[in-house]
Amino acid sequence: KLVVRGNGAKLDFSDSAITSGDLFAVGATSQANSADVGFISIYDLEIIGPETLGPGVLPVNDPTGTTVGISLEYALNVRLYNVAVQSCYTGIQTNFAFPIVAIGIKIHLCFNCLYLDDDTTLGTWISPEITSARYCVVIRPGTVTKIVTNQHFITPRFEDSLQAVSIDPRDGTGTGARSIIFDRPYFESVTYD
Repeated sequence: KLVVRGNGAKLDFSDSAITSGDLFAVGATSQANSADVGFISIYDLEIIGPETLGPGVLPVNDPTGTTVGISLEYALNVRLYNVAVQSCYTGIQTNFAFPIVAIGIKIHLCFNCLYLDDDTTLGTWISPEITSARYCVVIRPGTVTKIVTNQHFITPRFEDSLQAVSIDPRDGTGTGARSIIFDRPYFESVTYD
């Protein structure tokens, strides 16, 4: 059981020399083959990364690093409440994480704001605000044998970004990305939705 009550705290890496790696990582180091019994809850926490340039919509503002604000890897029973991440290469990245309930997350000024990777299933994302990104949401399993499935985005807000959603179904062999729902999304100043 891991509970992080940020109480409005900021983890500020903006003046650091960090250019890669996870700024805040939770989960395990490997799969427990259904023996997992814990849960992870993070409340009221803000993470400010070291990226100095906004991602912009043109290649002139390519990121200078590859930092990940929050990494959820081999993380089960995840709850994120009022969590904010900004100025990272990737705001929040998942890998083998399920189920996830995220309420009121805000991701700003990241190249990839939310990146759902291998074996991320049963996600409910309620009212996420994702702004000023190259890619707001990327749903892409890293290999053809992995899957991202059953992701439900309820009233997501996408603003000032190049692409709102990028879904890679991989090669169509039954793995890849499927059962992805965007319920009542809001788009403003997004080049590609």
